[in-house]
Amino acid sequence: MKKAIAIVNRNLPDLTNDLVESLSDIDADIFVLENGSDKDKYSKYANLFEEDSNGLAYGVNRLLSHCLDLEYDYIWVQYNDARCDDPKGFLDWSISQMEDDNTMGVSCIHWGSMWDIYSRKRPQKWWNSDDESIDRKLVSFFDDLSYVISRRALETISRTDTRLTPFFDSTNYTNHYNLLGPASALYISGMKMITSEKFIGYELDQEAANN
Repeated sequence: MKKAIAIVNRNLPDLTNDLVESLSDIDADIFVLENGSDKDKYSKYANLFEEDSNGLAYGVNRLLSHCLDLEYDYIWVQYNDARCDDPKGFLDWSISQMEDDNTMGVSCIHWGSMWDIYSRKRPQKWWNSDDESIDRKLVSFFDDLSYVISRRALETISRTDTRLTPFFDSTNYTNHYNLLGPASALYISGMKMITSEKFIGYELDQEAANN
């Protein structure tokens, strides 16, 4: 089984460096894409480069295509300002869910901004509950700052809608609500997106806002 962590950076090298170092003990290869960064603001861990910024969606697709070409089975996409208290636990849990049930295609860290399968924004029952029913796992939409996706899901998404290459529609430069495309493609194809309140995510957004 091949696992990769895919990180997007644009002009925030300190955030990216800290993220890479926090994930260094995880058994996965790490790819850092400079997505149109100024050359004096490259992460010291950068190993993929786009001199021009063609948008976040393009950058994510570039990373995912690179990982597909190298035949990775699971890819954890991380924006450089996203964090999880238990990153190894989240990746292990995500892969185990997808290995146990091949209809599970995407798993996301549990955010304040996400919607359950009934299109309710973060319903109260998601929090502090021992209920293990499938409805508590299923997600219809989430802010796409941190998520694990399987090769199977990526291949399904790009087959279902050719605009998604292989995940986002790259013409949506701002990436606003862009997750609706792959979410729709997955559910149309009988695949699912999941979460667990055991893995809470948070965003270090102040530095990005300042930048």
